[in-house]
Amino acid sequence: IYFVKTTPLHGDEPQYLLLTQSLLTDGDIDLANADRESKLAFHEFTFNVHRAPGSPEGRLHSSHPIGMPALLTVPYAIGDMLWGHPRLGAALFQAVLTAAACGLTVLFLSALGYSTAISVWTALLTGLSVPMFTQSNQLYPEIHAVLIAQAALIVFARWPEGGKHEVTVVQMVLICLGLVVLPFFHQRHLILAAILAVPVFNTIRRQGVGSLVARSGLSVLALGLLAHLLYNWHYSGDILGPFLPGNADTVGPELSRSLLGQWIDIRQGLLRQAPIYVLSIFGILAMIKSRDRRLVLLLGLFLSTAGVNNLSNDWSFGFCLPTRFMLTAHPALAIG
Repeated sequence: IYFVKTTPLHGDEPQYLLLTQSLLTDGDIDLANADRESKLAFHEFTFNVHRAPGSPEGRLHSSHPIGMPALLTVPYAIGDMLWGHPRLGAALFQAVLTAAACGLTVLFLSALGYSTAISVWTALLTGLSVPMFTQSNQLYPEIHAVLIAQAALIVFARWPEGGKHEVTVVQMVLICLGLVVLPFFHQRHLILAAILAVPVFNTIRRQGVGSLVARSGLSVLALGLLAHLLYNWHYSGDILGPFLPGNADTVGPELSRSLLGQWIDIRQGLLRQAPIYVLSIFGILAMIKSRDRRLVLLLGLFLSTAGVNNLSNDWSFGFCLPTRFMLTAHPALAIG
């Protein structure tokens, strides 16, 4: 709590909280009326709004996604009510989510066949290291993707051994809801959602489209698609919304530099900041040697998270604290 109260917001954090503040006070995402008082409600000084190029005429929409700001509305309001410090409520909520992600890491690895001791030690080592620990009170949308990915994969974790696990209606609904909200936390998470959708559709195929499980899952996905289209239209007057050219992230890095840079860059490299992850590299080599089928899952998760970030024109984003871009790859790194 002391650390949060004495550390100023930095990077894009104020942009997310301004959206939260707008949702609570105005009930919308239009920041055209965001004045100095609105910004000082949670920040020490004023700042410029990052405007989405595709904002409809007369409105100012943020270039940042809506998922996390919407989720933070309740803890923001509680922090303001209890302490007169809305940012503290939001940051403590993020810390709780990070702790939950560490707990799910234990269950995730155990479901994959690792011993309880190995699973617990892995969760402790990663949870107390960069980037998990340093991002635990930062207001960024990566930890939410880790939570959703691990929760979904706990249900489907038996596939590497070929076992059949019957998915309940409640599990299918919650997993499909997770797939729907992932791109709302960030557009990059759309690729991760596509990877997680593979076992979902495999389960639907195996249980039959007419089954209650399949119909429930497909209904959630259909409603989710409609929600995205409606939000995109409101966001930019186009069904592409954040994916409209000009709104989306630019592509075109030097892959030879970014691939190695994610690991050994002097400021951003994971191994430079948290050498404990060299164990993950040795683990991957051991999995290749033993032809461990869990390596397929590891590669799918890594490519859909850190790999997707490699394609960004600014692959090393997150300069405020190191290796933020590797946080979504946590499930893959934990397997290694």
